[in-house]
Amino acid sequence: MKDTDIKKYREECYRLNYPQNSAYWAQGRIDQRFKANDQDLWNDLIGTAKYRSKYQFFFNFIRRQVNMLCGYQRQHRKSTICIPQREGADVDADDMTQVVMHTYNKAKIHEINSTSFEGGVTSGMDWVHIYKDTVSDPLVGDLQADHVGFQNVLVDANFRKQDLSDCGFIWRRRWTSKSGAKMIMPLASAEIDKMRPAGTRDGKFPMQAQAMGRNIEQLLYVDEFYYRDFRKAVMVTNMMTGVTREYKGSLKEAEEQAMFNPWIMVQEVDIPTVKLNISINGHEFYDGENQLGIDRYPFAPYICYYEPDISAYSWRVQGIVRGLRDAQYLYNRRKIIEFDLLESQPNSGWIYKPKHLVNPKDVFKTGQGQGIGLKEQADQTSLQRIEAPSIPQSVVELSRQLSADMMQISGINEELLGAADDDKSGILAQLRQGAGLITLQTIFDRADLTQKLIGEILVESIQKNYTTSKITSILGRPPSPTFFDPDTSRFGIEIEDGIYSTTQRQLALRQAAYFRETLKIPVPDEFFIDKASISDKAEIKQYIAQQQQQAMQQQQMTAQIEMQSAQTENQYKMSQTAEKMASTQLKEAQSIEVESKIEKEEAEADESAANTLKLLQEINNMVNQPYTMEV
Repeated sequence: MKDTDIKKYREECYRLNYPQNSAYWAQGRIDQRFKANDQDLWNDLIGTAKYRSKYQFFFNFIRRQVNMLCGYQRQHRKSTICIPQREGADVDADDMTQVVMHTYNKAKIHEINSTSFEGGVTSGMDWVHIYKDTVSDPLVGDLQADHVGFQNVLVDANFRKQDLSDCGFIWRRRWTSKSGAKMIMPLASAEIDKMRPAGTRDGKFPMQAQAMGRNIEQLLYVDEFYYRDFRKAVMVTNMMTGVTREYKGSLKEAEEQAMFNPWIMVQEVDIPTVKLNISINGHEFYDGENQLGIDRYPFAPYICYYEPDISAYSWRVQGIVRGLRDAQYLYNRRKIIEFDLLESQPNSGWIYKPKHLVNPKDVFKTGQGQGIGLKEQADQTSLQRIEAPSIPQSVVELSRQLSADMMQISGINEELLGAADDDKSGILAQLRQGAGLITLQTIFDRADLTQKLIGEILVESIQKNYTTSKITSILGRPPSPTFFDPDTSRFGIEIEDGIYSTTQRQLALRQAAYFRETLKIPVPDEFFIDKASISDKAEIKQYIAQQQQQAMQQQQMTAQIEMQSAQTENQYKMSQTAEKMASTQLKEAQSIEVESKIEKEEAEADESAANTLKLLQEINNMVNQPYTMEV
């Protein structure tokens, strides 16, 4: 857009969306004041109501519930890691995880996430802004993050998606000195030097802390207006594989290359993108591609409760404080009434006859040890105390019930706050604590989605802005060849929440411990030592090596003893076996001898039987032969 067109469009966006945003800013401001224990709230909320009190006590039950949620989020922080989604993307995912963790630590994004989460829980929505800082690296820059409060952002009131894919614009205003403005627009240093601080001359963003204070006389306001637009891009499609990619060169260069590759189709298309307009004190300085060079907003919102179908924008986005305000106000009011009753009891007044008092003004004395003088003609009716009304038990019980109602409204039970005073078993307390967390799960799920969106912004920004030499300095080695390929992040890497760790080495250490303890995967001890962040690592390795060597020698000695014992036992078993074999052979020989003797005896018996039979036959023959006498 031209300067006049973008300025007109920006003012039109402000005019159409300011009523909705300002209503939300007002409610969010009240939420902050309730949490911050602002005693002036009573004058603002009650106004000229019938109930007024000289006291402005504030018994804050809201802060501890906000602190509970924020403390739980801090205690259960997660790391943003890249998970490979296709074969061959493991190295790219590991390299990108290490670079993302480096960015998280350097930009302190974990703390910024927790601060923004607290703002979202309090008022409904806070923002994390990712930008590029060129102070330490003027050529490439470093990715940084900033927490932006809700009152510093004017957003399209019609957006419904948390990833801001349907958001028309985001307008951020910040206050800075001239040197800070030069860091944002270093090429306009001469013009910035000539500027004079304008204060809140234009009347925009009236709920900003700086605009409501008196310390902006020497500050300039910087408007960063991000808006949806289109950019020209050359798309190259391989008709054989169906893969479409963006060509970095010009359309003419792509068409010349396609002449030699007829299966390549080249076309110029309009791609949705996000552009940036920067103005300082109302003077236009820049309008074009956003600082990170990505086609999405460099913002991620932390949203507590979100009902996009509610017409009133001030109630569409809410924090947990919004539902606690009435109970907190009523609790304070009841407490003040109780104290009024208590303070009226020591001296509620007197019924007296002025003529019977030495000094009638004595009845107005207060404090300990004060006496009232009576004249001689005074009797029992001359001075009577007005008894103060006692505090009804129902009033005290109502205050107690109001404090309990706050926990019911917020969904936080006594177990989550660590304030349960009933005698419950440990298992029952855990069940109640888990049930309380279920009622708050939507808040933590939206926080996880925001962290994932931040991870996606970082991955795209790293591929767009960082160079090979910068990645090498971060990794300590050159990245994989496909590290800067946009398809790697589009199809190969998925952002996921992992175990909270400050570095990738610590993350690997925790994962390895999980694998060995839970999944029983034999991860070696050397891996844990290499990944652990401990001092004197070489000495520890040497000590472990000595222990391992001693253990190995002990194992060898034990093995030799066991081997000798086994050999002796084998020899003993072999001798016993040989003895058994000799005994068996002897028995077999004796058995053969006995058998041969039996066979011989049987043969002799057979021969004797045969001879006997032959003799009997001869005798028989002699008996049966006729007798003849010789002459």
